[in-house]
Amino acid sequence: MSTLNYLEGKVTPLLFKTFLPMFLASSVNIFMQLAQLYFMDQAAADALYLFSLYIPISLLFVALIEALQISMQVTVATEKGKGNVKNLPTYLRNYWAYSFIATVLIGGMVLLFIPFMYDFLQVPQSLRTSLWLLIAGMVVTHFFLLFTCMISAYLRGIGKVKISAYLTMAMAITHVIVLFICVSFLKLGVYSLIYAMFISTVGVLIVGLVYVQRYENVKLQKLSFLPSTFLQQGIQKLRFVGIPIFISYCVIFVSTFFYTKIVSPFGSDAVAGFGAAYRLHTLCILPSILLGSATSILMNQNAGAKQHIRVYNAYRVGLFYSFALYLGFSVLLFFGRVPFITALIQNQSSQVVAIDFFTIVSPTYFIVGPILTTLMILEQIGKGYQALVMNILYFVSIIIIGFIFTQRTNDLNLFYWSFAGVNVFGLSGVSYGYYVIRKRYFRPSESSVPSKEVVSG
Repeated sequence: MSTLNYLEGKVTPLLFKTFLPMFLASSVNIFMQLAQLYFMDQAAADALYLFSLYIPISLLFVALIEALQISMQVTVATEKGKGNVKNLPTYLRNYWAYSFIATVLIGGMVLLFIPFMYDFLQVPQSLRTSLWLLIAGMVVTHFFLLFTCMISAYLRGIGKVKISAYLTMAMAITHVIVLFICVSFLKLGVYSLIYAMFISTVGVLIVGLVYVQRYENVKLQKLSFLPSTFLQQGIQKLRFVGIPIFISYCVIFVSTFFYTKIVSPFGSDAVAGFGAAYRLHTLCILPSILLGSATSILMNQNAGAKQHIRVYNAYRVGLFYSFALYLGFSVLLFFGRVPFITALIQNQSSQVVAIDFFTIVSPTYFIVGPILTTLMILEQIGKGYQALVMNILYFVSIIIIGFIFTQRTNDLNLFYWSFAGVNVFGLSGVSYGYYVIRKRYFRPSESSVPSKEVVSG
């Protein structure tokens, strides 16, 4: 299968050839997440509640996965743009080692943290053992998931976007099939998530390992944890890309706990409804993140090749399509929120909570999309710490405003209005990102040269 050449040709077709396979894979992944919500609602009585409590923990592992796979993707894309292709397989082995070390550390911390969750989130005594087993099982599965994600990120970075997408789709489809069997026939309840994640991840990991060994000249060998074997470029990307991204997702992780704390006085149905709504919210914003990531691959390869005008032009094209996509998405979700929620959640009290969330927040999605696209690009071009500050301001503002309003009025909807208000204010972040990227990459001397590609995107 052909490898995309990001250094030549029009920007717009290249962007869509990168984004669409990623979006297709993401759509299948979104289907998997929706299936998780649906099957947990169909499983044991408390399965959806336990799943909602697990969501903050899952975001911590998302932080780890995103930090490592985006660092890998940026490293490989930049080095390929420079023509340094001989070290690319070594980067993959390096990041596998980083993944193993990080999963041991983060997983250990999570297991130690679980007892503190019980009182903080007011978990009933009868469900505490079930919650511990769920989280512990999911921690184990993330060893294999991280290795699989590193392969996908490596393939995206070198331009094998379709192969990466196929692996992601295969994992998601397998996950849904196994989840269906475990819930409907084996009656494993909330633990079905563990079996589905383990079987789907290990299966795709084996396929991915065979592919990179046979077709990408990646030799499978014993992982080395000696610092002398880690290439400097990969470490640098971890410092300026991976660490800020990880901290940003940790901010999301901590914020989700505070969100749940704000909602918990309104009862378990409200917690379940908000948990489902927030899970759907994170899925709805995923395409904007993917568009930012696809744009960044294009930008980083051209930055490595010193083609600055293509870098700047790629950003403009990506931002334009983010606005266009989320304008339509905002309208669609607002008018389709009721049938969408009622199809996924059976509990009527939880339905009302989730519908109220989207009634208030969905009209601001046409702003949220470009904000997240811009943040993703900033994170992947070495401006991760600036993006981190913007993320902190966003989430802290929602928590403070939402807590004050709900405490004073006992009205949960005012918490949702804090989301919407901060989203509107986030337009200033898009303006800042445009200023930074224009200042860094716009070269009037280059743009003055006639070029059909620059004009047409």
